Amino acid sequence: MEIRPYGGKYPDVTRLLYKEGVLSKYPSQKPAMIEYDEGIDIIYDLKNLTPRKFAEVADLLLLAAVTEAKRYGDYKNKFAKFEVRLNRTVKGKAKAGPTRWYIAAMHPEPDIMVYGEDALGYTIPEGQKKPFLINRVKEILDIPESPSPGAYVKKQKPYTVATLVISVRAGLHRAV
Repeated sequence: MEIRPYGGKYPDVTRLLYKEGVLSKYPSQKPAMIEYDEGIDIIYDLKNLTPRKFAEVADLLLLAAVTEAKRYGDYKNKFAKFEVRLNRTVKGKAKAGPTRWYIAAMHPEPDIMVYGEDALGYTIPEGQKKPFLINRVKEILDIPESPSPGAYVKKQKPYTVATLVISVRAGLHRAV
């Protein structure tokens, strides 16, 4: 897979995120060679977003994920994930790891991967876990109230959101 350079023309939402101080730098793109497929990871380094700031810019980050995935619309699979660094209590350091990834399941349609059932009339069977990025945002915002890891993080500043990674894969499914 070939990386599609920005050529200094970043998407509007990316420029807005940078201007608002959400990004520590403009996004980078890296090839991802894995055993069974190949692809590209687009990495948004965030300025350690606190829960309040993350809640304010979550919609823009979701829009950025859709926009970046659509740039590689001809590739088969897309998914995205947030890296969250927990600010653990003493008890939490023994029980919970310092970092958690909140991952949206792979899907060929960027809008569905990000917005799920709100996009294009898409529905999933009742009782099935919702694997979309918008649901991962809700899980991140609910960390302080959740039993785990909520019981193991500090109440004042429970976590920071450090990275958004948008991944596109060719869908080769090569034999290992």
